[in-house]
Amino acid sequence: MLATSFKISKTDACLFVGLAALCVVTRLIPHPPNFVAIGAAALFAGWVIRNRAVALLAPLTGMAIADFFLGAYHWPVMLAVYCTLVLPTALGMLLSRRWSLASFAACSLAGASCHFVVVNFAVWQCSPWYAKTVLGLIECYAAGLPFLKYKLAGDLVWTSVLFGGYALVFAAPKVLAAVHSLAGKLASSPPTGHTAEELQPE
Repeated sequence: MLATSFKISKTDACLFVGLAALCVVTRLIPHPPNFVAIGAAALFAGWVIRNRAVALLAPLTGMAIADFFLGAYHWPVMLAVYCTLVLPTALGMLLSRRWSLASFAACSLAGASCHFVVVNFAVWQCSPWYAKTVLGLIECYAAGLPFLKYKLAGDLVWTSVLFGGYALVFAAPKVLAAVHSLAGKLASSPPTGHTAEELQPE
């Protein structure tokens, strides 16, 4: 029973590898702070990968591999970062198959906001930089606002790339079939109007 529940289709396996690789690459290449594909990959994984365990593991695996190369940091903050990936993955699972611009924008905003609140709270709790007071917490969140800007921009851009790319891939055959059908109808329809011979005077 346990083995059956963890069966993975080839499609899910390919998506897992592709999304994890995207997370790794966008973290390792030079980029503005937090402008990476992690949140978007988590949202897309939850939406497109049928196996929920695989969907959750895709962004987490990408994060772990990238952290292996980049190096670890304070573990409570790392744990907070990893935990914030659960929300966009869960939101992706709840999204309708007929997604809209408004729905994925709202999910991106929710994921980025969750990351901002949880991670900065962990930083405030664990670092010596801020006083353990309400004012210190406010200062910590204020210092994180520039990172929130980049995080939200990165989530929106990469979500557009992933969902838009998916739509183009699956819409292309239908568009080509419609164009081919229209071309066939035009080629088989009888000509209208007059021929050159009909227009010549007798």
